[in-house]
Amino acid sequence: MINAGFHEVPGTGIPGILDEAARQGVPVFTLSTAGRTDQEAFVEAVRAALPLDPPLASGTVWDAISDSVGGGLHELKSPRVVIVCPDARPVAGAEGDFPKPAPPGPGSWRAPGPKVLVKVQGL
Repeated sequence: MINAGFHEVPGTGIPGILDEAARQGVPVFTLSTAGRTDQEAFVEAVRAALPLDPPLASGTVWDAISDSVGGGLHELKSPRVVIVCPDARPVAGAEGDFPKPAPPGPGSWRAPGPKVLVKVQGL
């Protein structure tokens, strides 16, 4: 079963998630920054991987990204989507362009260890 929410899984767990998504007909998107940790790389990855409505302009602010991704996912008319973020760990530890995250707590996706962030969006 694919449950809504953010899920931190080891990289070895991704094939099972992808198989289950395919079995259920759930759209899957992979959002990768190719190891880069700056805001520009993140926005480029969003533009390349996710459906957007309205399209993102250059110099986009976080609210516009959220609105555009939300609109694009809504247009899919799918009750769920899976977004796999294999670069979540480097981006989570980045300084600079990204807002300061809360300190990692137990079970945090920023805690040490090889993990992949998977977002299952229930629409």
